[in-house]
Amino acid sequence: MTAPLTLGYLQASSGPPASRDSERVRALAAEAALQGASLCLFGASNIDFDAQTVQYTRLTPTGWAGWRGPLPDAVLGHVPHLDQFNGTPAARLAPLAPVLRQPPFDRLAASAALQQSDLAPHVIPFRQVDAEAAEETIGSFLDMHPRAVLKPAREKTGTRAAFIAADGYDLVVRQLNRHWRKPRASALAELAALIGPDPWIIQKMIVSRVDDGRTFDVRCHTHKDGNGDWDRVRSPIGLSEAGMLFSNASRGGYQGGLDKALARLTEDSAALADRVRNLGLQASEALDAHYGGELFELEVAILIDPQHQPWIAGVTSDPMTPFHEFERARLHVAYALHRADRFRSEAGHGASSRAPTHKATR
Repeated sequence: MTAPLTLGYLQASSGPPASRDSERVRALAAEAALQGASLCLFGASNIDFDAQTVQYTRLTPTGWAGWRGPLPDAVLGHVPHLDQFNGTPAARLAPLAPVLRQPPFDRLAASAALQQSDLAPHVIPFRQVDAEAAEETIGSFLDMHPRAVLKPAREKTGTRAAFIAADGYDLVVRQLNRHWRKPRASALAELAALIGPDPWIIQKMIVSRVDDGRTFDVRCHTHKDGNGDWDRVRSPIGLSEAGMLFSNASRGGYQGGLDKALARLTEDSAALADRVRNLGLQASEALDAHYGGELFELEVAILIDPQHQPWIAGVTSDPMTPFHEFERARLHVAYALHRADRFRSEAGHGASSRAPTHKATR
């Protein structure tokens, strides 16, 4: 009987998972078992490259237990991005097993790539803001788009975002804990002072509101499946608290269902929901093509303007998944097994004897 393939979950340390990872790891362990594999945790210090074995920790019916086994058939978990990959234990494992890793990219890189694709009409107008010419860049952008959002290109939380509205000779600016108004020149100087060495982006402000006036965006979480094709995980809305604003793709209070939210906006809500979900999938496919097929999991934030036009506000390779870990795990495990089978086949060992696609549709 063929032993189940081992999916190695790389951690910062050995032993049971940290509390912040516990729900994700348990979801992956359960899904691995359902798909005929075994999820085993390990840290860099647990690898014996000479013996090609690993001291794992795995979940058993009686709790977490140690087990020494061969090198994993695929590596997932806390794998460094490609720009920090070389020289790490994961890099040493890469010639021996597929390692699930993604290239780093920020809002600027994603917007620039999508602007060169067929999805350009759905990309929010934007511009990169550098410290050396920040006042000029922000000012000229506001000349074209009197309402805009200025934010760091690599920050997920949106806490440093500034919502800007031109009003006569003044700029009105709303930040997380501050709402202020100044003459244009003074305001531009203050906004320019926010820009540091890291890249910033300014985007046209897209008003995306439900019928009670609260702002929202749609978080289209996508993942490659057991055939290596892109599939949808979940597409909830992020709904702000009353009186709060999103920074085009972040800050907000609640998650909710897309279909119910859109039903409050239009009678043709089913068609609009399909357009939004398909746009998330198409954006994932376009970005993956741009990055040479290296991507496997994304979250595409989409705004819907008053004319029901969907706009791509931002993309991250680290989706927020606390409410749907088991839905994510189904695809993550299937894709890891797909990569393991492909690696074994290319190495001349033949594919595993498990189900051929690991699509695991339930």
